[in-house]
Amino acid sequence: THLNHIYRVKAGSSVYYFRVPLHGWRSLTDTLEETEYLFYLANRGLPVAPPVNDRDGNCVQVVPAPEGDRYAVLFNEAKGTPYDPNNRLQNKRFGQLVGQLHRFSREWANKRGKAIQKEKMDLESLLQAPVRRICRSLAHRPHDINFLQTVAREIEEKFSCLGLDKLDIGICHGDLHTRNVHFDESLNPTLFDFDCFGPGWLEYDIAVYLYSLLHSPAVSSGKVPYMPVFYQFIEGYRENVDFSSQLMETVGWLGVVRHLWGFGLNVFLESHMGCKTMMNNEFVDKQIHEVKTMIGHVK
Repeated sequence: THLNHIYRVKAGSSVYYFRVPLHGWRSLTDTLEETEYLFYLANRGLPVAPPVNDRDGNCVQVVPAPEGDRYAVLFNEAKGTPYDPNNRLQNKRFGQLVGQLHRFSREWANKRGKAIQKEKMDLESLLQAPVRRICRSLAHRPHDINFLQTVAREIEEKFSCLGLDKLDIGICHGDLHTRNVHFDESLNPTLFDFDCFGPGWLEYDIAVYLYSLLHSPAVSSGKVPYMPVFYQFIEGYRENVDFSSQLMETVGWLGVVRHLWGFGLNVFLESHMGCKTMMNNEFVDKQIHEVKTMIGHVK
């Protein structure tokens, strides 16, 4: 991936994945908290792909590199095949799993007894900081800077009216992408890639799922309509967590926020040696167009 180097490891008939993040992407504390959370979820019976401890009982390995230490983790395999939005039962079971995850997230946070150090997912980290980062890289495109700053203000004003205080606070997966869940032959899901986990609005996870669904090949090609899929997911989610239909507008705007966060992430990636440069005019044009399209859908 862009943010992590992933190595597939075979040991006999078993398969594992060794994740080595870019230097500066994740701290040691970030990684320790993530693995602690995953062990808790696995011990509670939630189907996730937990880390693997070494002989000394440690699951985080410090990898010295010229640019600085990198904090690597070996994960169990999430067995099965990728998620198929065209499968009604998969949609519902995915929603059920996320509902269970969110319920356990509150439980873990309460039992832990100390605050999580991972950066909070709020408007500063998800919207304001990414937009500032993007604008610093677009000095040659003042019109786009003005557009992005205007969009950020509009989103903040919209959330001020909608009331972010009405949202549920918990531990988010952070990257509830349609590619981060696998289903076995019995259509039982396994969730993985908690790299972006952290405290924030649980509805943000729903927004990331919806955003990812809209960009999935099945939906973007027009083969699968996204609204029935989303409502099947929400049907399963509601079996574990209350979700009011009045939150749909907020979720839509959080989807726009997700896109801007990802846009800003590319600036971070461009600054790392060895990463392919993506912030060219063609890429920026595509991102700006996507922001306008998504806002049009929400409005």
